[in-house]
Amino acid sequence: MLSILALSRIYGNKIVSSIIKYVVKSLSIDVVLFIGDTVSPQIIYDMYKSTRTIVIGVPGIYDDVSVIKALKEINGFLEGQLKNFNKIRIAGIGISIDSSINSLMSKTNNVDLLVTYYPGRKHNPLRSNGLAKIDKLIDKIRPKTIIFGKGRGKCVFNEHYIYPGEGFKGYFTVLSFSENLLLEKVKCFNIYSFL
Repeated sequence: MLSILALSRIYGNKIVSSIIKYVVKSLSIDVVLFIGDTVSPQIIYDMYKSTRTIVIGVPGIYDDVSVIKALKEINGFLEGQLKNFNKIRIAGIGISIDSSINSLMSKTNNVDLLVTYYPGRKHNPLRSNGLAKIDKLIDKIRPKTIIFGKGRGKCVFNEHYIYPGEGFKGYFTVLSFSENLLLEKVKCFNIYSFL
């Protein structure tokens, strides 16, 4: 079984990241997934060093090259990549949309979790503007689950799409995968419930 804590849009909030570190340890999380707008590379380094978990992510529009560098240094950069964690295949699209899509189109058609900063248009639980380019990739590679980072409000999900909520407001999501590689449970939290 694999558990992933997903969060986005924390905008460098060190209070949120400190509480998330506690949550990661208390829930025995295997992977921490940043889905854009982390803003601070120090948050990525601290999460990696203090929790001793796998830390992965894609950049968002507010992330500069230092966030990308931090993710690369810990081997957690997902942009245009397909990585395997406990047999769960995870692919990523951040802000280099076209190159990531081209890379992923040529690599695979067997993705368990597609991590994308921007949502697609179809099946988007927020009913917000999405990108048709993302939908084309989804139609081609048919990921079992899509999680995206650009949105507003609290956690929302349906049978295929997950939005973890605004991290700077304390929202995050935990995904639990079974030994059969199936997404078994999605649970939304707010960090303030742990205080």
